[in-house]
Amino acid sequence: MNDIEDIIIINKEVFHEILLNNNLKIPENILKKYNELIKNNNCFNSKYDPKSVWEKKKAKNKIINSNINKLYLITSNISDDNNDKKKLTGLLNKITQLNKDNILKEIKNIIANNKDNIHILNSLINIVYIFIGKNDPKKFNLIYIKILNLFDNFNNNILYNYMNNYIINNIWEPYEFIIKYDILNNKYYNDYCEYIKWKNNQINIIKSFIYLYENNSKYLDILNILLNNINIKLNNYEKINTNKYIIDYLLELEYIILDKIKNENIILNLKKINLNILDNSTKFIIMNIIEK
Repeated sequence: MNDIEDIIIINKEVFHEILLNNNLKIPENILKKYNELIKNNNCFNSKYDPKSVWEKKKAKNKIINSNINKLYLITSNISDDNNDKKKLTGLLNKITQLNKDNILKEIKNIIANNKDNIHILNSLINIVYIFIGKNDPKKFNLIYIKILNLFDNFNNNILYNYMNNYIINNIWEPYEFIIKYDILNNKYYNDYCEYIKWKNNQINIIKSFIYLYENNSKYLDILNILLNNINIKLNNYEKINTNKYIIDYLLELEYIILDKIKNENIILNLKKINLNILDNSTKFIIMNIIEK
């Protein structure tokens, strides 16, 4: 049974008539249960639309199970740090260009209240990055950079350490499934959709690093390490002729970083690539990088 349309609904009176015509009698306990259900549960009332019940259930499950733009922290722990996490989440859900000044003040207070607790500060930064990851990469919201800079004002190592952990743990690196299988194949449609979400998330994170660097040059060295690591991985994947969407993804990451940071060695490396053996989309990204 896959959907509500597969259910055949028979009116109780019709069912009753069929039973009587076949000399069958509904047991008293069943009739009693039926009356209780009608009395105490709207969904068993004939005027209650079962289709709407089904749609509401699906919508609820979608909210609980899918990756959505809003983060919900469900916890029975009511400690102060969890209250601050929930408060930050609520503020990030509400922030707009119109109310940003007031929201930023409230977020600043949350950070100030936890300035001596690295564990909580890291948890708060993770929440900010969940929201950053859900952005449209083409319309990066610079409000989030202002929020991240608030953390930097209270602890000037915390964002550097976040970047460092991101690089050390190779969070940006393509994961095994998309390397092993060609997710452009129709049978991997859902996996391709998940890959696009993951890819956009990484692009947004690295864009945030670049914006932070524009405000503070102390991030230059660590971004160069990230750039070199991406380039090494790109060279490795080119040698094994891996799927083009992985090559294009890594080139996109290089493009984002090289747009703000000079690295002649990587440019020279890209110039050595034989463009004739590449697809047009890949050529386009490479030429864009070289020309810039």
